[in-house]
Amino acid sequence: MKLIFSNKVIVAFLSCMVGTACVGLAQLTFVIDSLPVNTSVDSTFYLAGNMNNWEPNAADYHFETSSGKPVLQLTAAVTAKLPYPLEFKITRGTWDHCEGAQNGTSIPNRTMKWHDGDTLYFTIAGWEKAESKEGLHTANERVFILNDAFYLPHLKRYRRIWVYLPISYADTSKRFPVIYAQDGQNLFDAETSYSGEWKLDETLMELENKGFKGAIVVGIDNGMELRMAEYSPWKNEKYGGGEGVAFTEDLVHTLKPYIDSLFRTKADRNNTIIMGSSLGGLISHYAFMKYPEVFGKAAILSPAYWFNQEIYAFTTTQGKQNDGKIFILAGARESEGLVGEVNLMHDVLISSGYTESEIMVHVSPIGEHKEWFWQQEFEGVLKFLMAEDNQK
Repeated sequence: MKLIFSNKVIVAFLSCMVGTACVGLAQLTFVIDSLPVNTSVDSTFYLAGNMNNWEPNAADYHFETSSGKPVLQLTAAVTAKLPYPLEFKITRGTWDHCEGAQNGTSIPNRTMKWHDGDTLYFTIAGWEKAESKEGLHTANERVFILNDAFYLPHLKRYRRIWVYLPISYADTSKRFPVIYAQDGQNLFDAETSYSGEWKLDETLMELENKGFKGAIVVGIDNGMELRMAEYSPWKNEKYGGGEGVAFTEDLVHTLKPYIDSLFRTKADRNNTIIMGSSLGGLISHYAFMKYPEVFGKAAILSPAYWFNQEIYAFTTTQGKQNDGKIFILAGARESEGLVGEVNLMHDVLISSGYTESEIMVHVSPIGEHKEWFWQQEFEGVLKFLMAEDNQK
């Protein structure tokens, strides 16, 4: 990988080659200088990173072909809002087709410091090996689709709903805690996952065999292209969104009563957990603070607090209304600002009335913004949130 600080003539020339206006100069240019020999000729490439919430196919970060090489130019208006330094990877539209090492293994995120007018050249050594998922159902026998088209009246949309039932559910008359988890596609099944699965079913079964009483998990599919909008309570000036309030109303007033009517749940707040990662973590934090009488516990994994910084003031305004537990996770290999953001949220929660025993902020030195990280940490999350009240 090489970094060349180009002059404005080169930048202007590249602007014209990719068909952008030659008046006004692009402020930052990315050029993929070399691709693996096994790269399909019809591949499309995207920049995914801390500038766009790690979306693998964001239209504004799509490379165009120029003189046989993929080129991405960011205008001055876009560059002015970029984080510094940049942290990113190149994808071919999904995280199943992400750049990797020459042998197909994963590589760390790229981190680059940049200046206005730079042209950044880099080489793709290989693509992560993603096995074909066709027919590869990995969800175990405890998982089933409750509803393929559950209606959410506030959003006026339909969603698939997954349910995991504990091992002992059919053999007892006991009631169980419930975990409401975002991004249902990724929780249990490799075939439906678009970026890797969390393996919640395998982890829960293993824990139950070790002595945990178990929990019901309700997975709610995200809205795919609507995910950003539905998981953000407020509009982001650059990316939009702001449908998270309606989504939360549907969780609280439609989905939860439906689940409580069908299953033997412990419906009280102390046994109701909200969980999500990234933007799913943001909306889960919002729901925890907005409805403390419903959600007594929250698992907030790699939260995208940056997307709606109003969440800090909202947490302060809401304050602590009930005892609760909140686990906030971050990885040192995620975006540079994330660790500071979760530490800031810790301080905001403390100033809002929560005690140290109610908050766990865990920063993993190897953590990345990926499903394998959240899957790996899930056991620790569960043990903190459920602790001795879930022991036999």
